[in-house]
Amino acid sequence: MGRAMAKLKSIIVQEMRRGTSVHSLSRAIALGILLGLFPVLGVTTLFTLLLGRWLGLNIPAMMVANYAVAPVQIALIYVLIKSGEFLFAIDSGLDYAYFKELTSHSYRETMERLWLSILASIAAWVPLATILYYPLYFMSRVLIGRFYRGRKNDINVHA
Repeated sequence: MGRAMAKLKSIIVQEMRRGTSVHSLSRAIALGILLGLFPVLGVTTLFTLLLGRWLGLNIPAMMVANYAVAPVQIALIYVLIKSGEFLFAIDSGLDYAYFKELTSHSYRETMERLWLSILASIAAWVPLATILYYPLYFMSRVLIGRFYRGRKNDINVHA
C-alpha cells in the first residue's frame, strides 16, 4: 500500500502541474476506490478504465486508487455475498470454509456455483458505493488540498 500511495502522490503532483482541479482528482480517486471494492474479481480494471474514459477523469489516479484497495476488496467479497443473500433471502448454504475452498478452484467453477449469490453481492455493493461516494470524495478533496498546500513550491502550475 505504501508504493500505491507514493504513486498516487506522484500522479497528484503531475496532474496539479498540468492544472487539473482538486475536484476532478477527488472524483477520480473516490470512484477508483469504489470500483476497487466491486465484488467480482477481474473486472474492476476494465470498469475503471471505461468509467474513467466516459466521465473524462484521470485514469491513472483511478487505477492506483483501485489497486490500493485490492486487499479490502478481497476481504469484502464474502461479506457482500452474505449481505446480498440476506437482502434477497437466498440460502446458498455458503459458509466461509466452503467459500475459501470454492475460491481455490477455477474462476469459472466458482462463478457457475455462486452466480446468483454474486449477482446479489453486486446488488448489495450498489447502495454501499452510493453511500460511500461523498465521504470518500470529501476526504480525498481535503487530503489533496493539504498535500497541495504543503507542496505549493514544488508544484509550479505555470511551468
